[in-house]
Amino acid sequence: MEEDSLNKILQHLKAKRSLDFSAYKIDTLKRRIEQRFPLTQTTSYKDYFDYLQSRDKEIDALIESITIKVSHVFRGPIVFDVLDSFILPHVIKQGGAVRVWCAIEKAQSGVYSDKVIQEVKKKYLDKYFTKKGQDYEVADEIKAIVDFGYHDLVHGGSPAHGIFADYNIILCRNVLIYFQLELQERVIKNFARILKPEGILVLGEAESISLSCAEDFEDAFPETKIYKKRHVEGSNWMS
Repeated sequence: MEEDSLNKILQHLKAKRSLDFSAYKIDTLKRRIEQRFPLTQTTSYKDYFDYLQSRDKEIDALIESITIKVSHVFRGPIVFDVLDSFILPHVIKQGGAVRVWCAIEKAQSGVYSDKVIQEVKKKYLDKYFTKKGQDYEVADEIKAIVDFGYHDLVHGGSPAHGIFADYNIILCRNVLIYFQLELQERVIKNFARILKPEGILVLGEAESISLSCAEDFEDAFPETKIYKKRHVEGSNWMS
């Protein structure tokens, strides 16, 4: 009965919002849904499904709960130090436009709280941000070189705003952790298709490349969850 009602909840979300959570980890989904029980005065999956059917606002509240994330600018500083010191100089040295795709939310306004930017180095904070009350706003020169758009990692190729593939770097941190293994592998295989040869994939600290995707990627910098698309033997980021 519980499994049947859970499936009905997921089907309802897909029908109403075109969001497919069926490949998310079941334990995570259950935990997020059960967090809504006391807030909706329901006590079972069946009760909650009945409640959900007649309340669109609750659909959005549930989606927000399922996709909730904790995020900071430059979270995990060592990763961005490696990008700044080694990877970006190597990419720039190759010439041409540098194409980076990053899976992020709530960034288009470019306004961040003190807490969110606490790991930004002072030299970047002073140069690229302006203090606005209790918040910080990113400089217009940075906003001008960033395109924003919604993209479905599950079913899509490269983002619509990207036009083509051939990305130098893809950052997808702390997203795959919510997916079951089969979906993780599907997304990573897609990243391999749209990255340039020797392109870089950056994952979150709790994420990794599975054995079935090891033919596509290798460690670029151990202990950082930064991977390089396999292409040319003997290539060296330090050269």
